Amino acid sequence: MFKVMPEVESWFKNILSNDALKTKWDLYYLCLMIGLASSKTSPLTSSRGDITDNFIADYKKSKNLIISLFICAELKNLGIEFSDRAMAKEILNKYLDPHQSASLSNQAFQRLNEYSYGGFLVLAERQSKPNELATFLMQYEDLFTSLVTKNPDWT
Repeated sequence: MFKVMPEVESWFKNILSNDALKTKWDLYYLCLMIGLASSKTSPLTSSRGDITDNFIADYKKSKNLIISLFICAELKNLGIEFSDRAMAKEILNKYLDPHQSASLSNQAFQRLNEYSYGGFLVLAERQSKPNELATFLMQYEDLFTSLVTKNPDWT
């Protein structure tokens, strides 16, 4: 199950329900991309926060890209080289479940949620609580671009 912690919703509340950020999944995605780009994870602070057990319609086209970025981040965090086929296959078997609608195992959901929450912590540390969408998005783009530039697996 994808989760958004209550403090994440609170932090974004002034710009949520805007034309660009309509759903909790939008918040989840923004945080997840920062978490994956920075390789930052953090344990969840609450068992609450369930949003859905699948990719919502707006993100279905990005599902494979998101999963691929997640697998790459996990391999990096575990110190596994892409060329180590046996270990990479082990990670794929651990996190992918073709029998689930999201194609993810429960362990994958847990780790993705930790990346998303870790990304939120990076955002909250480097940016003030957003009040205006355009300003937030410009600052977000600058932060994301700097993280991607520093991540050798993304450049």
